[in-house]
Amino acid sequence: AAAEALSAQRWVVGSCAAFLIAQLLLLLTKVVRPIRGMAALLAEIGRGECDLQQRLAITSRDEIGDFARGFNSFVAKIHSTMQSVDGSVSELNRSVAALDLLGNELRSEASTTQDGAQKLATAADRVVQAVEVAATTTRGLQDGNQAVQDCSGKAKTQAVAAATMPIAPPIE
Repeated sequence: AAAEALSAQRWVVGSCAAFLIAQLLLLLTKVVRPIRGMAALLAEIGRGECDLQQRLAITSRDEIGDFARGFNSFVAKIHSTMQSVDGSVSELNRSVAALDLLGNELRSEASTTQDGAQKLATAADRVVQAVEVAATTTRGLQDGNQAVQDCSGKAKTQAVAAATMPIAPPIE
């Protein structure tokens, strides 16, 4: 009877151990495996090697399932943010390229404007020189005109004097 009791005790202890091992394996598959999956995905995200479209499989409706849903929502938000950042970077690159092109155009226009300003300054100097020559010529013409008027006045006076002089008979 004592051997039978000992055998029954061993059977109960063995059954309890088998039950505990089964529960432990169930715990490992239901709890630890999803947590390991989350840890692996987080490690990939941390290294920058993760495809942010990847999601955890939700296999339960317990706390682990809630954790997986929250994790998937978090990864989706990061993915959306990264897409937005990528779009902003692309837009920024396009803006930089446009500004670079505009800068080149402005440099070219500034060079052309500078060349035009130099040509305009040279032309203005020539106009000033021409005006000075014209002024000098005008003063010379005025002086010449005055001299002609003076001569004309003297000639007129002499002509009047000559016309009023009596004519002497010719001497023979």
